[in-house]
Amino acid sequence: MRKKNLKYVGVILIAAIAFAGFKYYEGNQKRESVINSIVYDALVNAHFQPKEVDDKLSVDVFESYIESLDYGKRYLTKSDLKLFEGYKKQLDDQFKANQLEFFDQSYQVIQSRIKESKPYFEEWLGKPFNYDQDEFWQANAEKLEYAKTSKELKDYWRKHLKYRVISRVHDKM
Repeated sequence: MRKKNLKYVGVILIAAIAFAGFKYYEGNQKRESVINSIVYDALVNAHFQPKEVDDKLSVDVFESYIESLDYGKRYLTKSDLKLFEGYKKQLDDQFKANQLEFFDQSYQVIQSRIKESKPYFEEWLGKPFNYDQDEFWQANAEKLEYAKTSKELKDYWRKHLKYRVISRVHDKM
């Protein structure tokens, strides 16, 4: 039993050393490539339940990744998801080929959307909210849908910020 545990500890240790070893290396592509190789090897060979790297795993990883990328559905739009949809069953192939195209692209899109959302804070918090207006805001991210347009996303941010202000006032009372 101890030898089996050492095998897993060894894989984790190798991954940690590789990650730390490339920390100061300027070529992120090389570092990410090595990490990808280590994770792939661990998943296929050293995992306590080795996984088949196929389209099913690809779809599962895709859905989990998108959910964690924008859990509150405050940044991505449906058009962003359509852009990513083509990768849904290709992640396993990219993983095997040590390609990170999808993750690079998704990172660029989310960073861009975060930058786009920053002015919303200034705009909406710079003036009083209309509390007489009867509105509905869905707080449960699992029940939310992604915005169809940037205008819809901006309105979601307005409602979200309004909710946060109301929550803070309520908490202080």
